[in-house]
Amino acid sequence: MANAMYLAGFDVKDVHMTDLISGRETLEDIQFIGAVGGFSNSDVLGSAKGWAGAFLYNEKANTAIRNFFKREDTLSVGICNGCQLFMELELINPDHEIHGKMQHNVSHKHESIFTSVALDIGRCYAWGLGIAWRR
Repeated sequence: MANAMYLAGFDVKDVHMTDLISGRETLEDIQFIGAVGGFSNSDVLGSAKGWAGAFLYNEKANTAIRNFFKREDTLSVGICNGCQLFMELELINPDHEIHGKMQHNVSHKHESIFTSVALDIGRCYAWGLGIAWRR
C-alpha cells in the first residue's frame, strides 16, 4: 500500500501500532490512512478484534484514530483486516445509532462482486489530487 501511494504521488509515512500506542505518532499531520491488515491475525472474519482491542484499550492509540476520523480533511481505506478494524471500532458512520457488523454471507464462502462509487470531485481537487475520475 505504501508503495502504491508513493507511486500515486502521495508523501508516505509508515505508521505502526507501536508508534500510536507509545504516542510517538498522533496522526495529526496525516490526511490519508490505508489500514491494510491482509494476512495479519489470519485474515478471517472476526480476526480484526484483536487489532481493534489495541486501539480500544490504549488511550493514546484510541484518541489518535478517533481524532483522525473526526476531521473533515481526511480519507481512509480499510483492506482485509483493515476494513474489519474500522467496522469493529465503529468508525464507519459513527453518528448512526446502530452500527454495521460483518457477518458470514449465506454461502459461507468468499464471494467477489463489483461495486461502484461516486466521488465528490470538488473535494478531490481541494485535496490537490489532480486525478481524472471516471464514473
